Amino acid sequence: MNQPLFAASGVPVAAWGFIAAGAQLAAAFYNHWAGWIEAAIGRKRALLLAMGCGAAGFGLMAVPHSVCVISGFVLVVIGMHARGPITLAVANQVIPKARRATVLNIASSFGSLVGIAVNPIIGAAADVSARLTVAGIAAVLIGVAVSWIPVANRYLDDRRPPAERDDDAD
Repeated sequence: MNQPLFAASGVPVAAWGFIAAGAQLAAAFYNHWAGWIEAAIGRKRALLLAMGCGAAGFGLMAVPHSVCVISGFVLVVIGMHARGPITLAVANQVIPKARRATVLNIASSFGSLVGIAVNPIIGAAADVSARLTVAGIAAVLIGVAVSWIPVANRYLDDRRPPAERDDDAD
């Protein structure tokens, strides 16, 4: 969807590589400062910020202006990379050590199956309207971010040491 949105916004396809490289660089900078960001605003807010970056990015990509499309793409890439370390840290905190590999494998497999099912739908929708598709993705990501609030409130405020949480599931 990126190239059609870039082309419709007047961004030359030749610029795609530089924009993608810049987005990866921005994500690397974010990851470098992720620990500081998490310490400054808390794990719960850092997770919601990462999810919000993706939603905001897709929302911006729906706006037919080159600056919005490029900025949105950069935010999407940052959001993808910012979410991973925080969700893994949360999983390591919440899932008992003895079950962690199994639970994370099931979650990863489920995510892959959802991607397999959803990607053709996204492709078909993008064929009709790439802008409406990215707006729809933004709406879904907002829903996912909001649905994580109760999870974050329950699990990310737990101040018990990880060793005590590992014993709870036995």
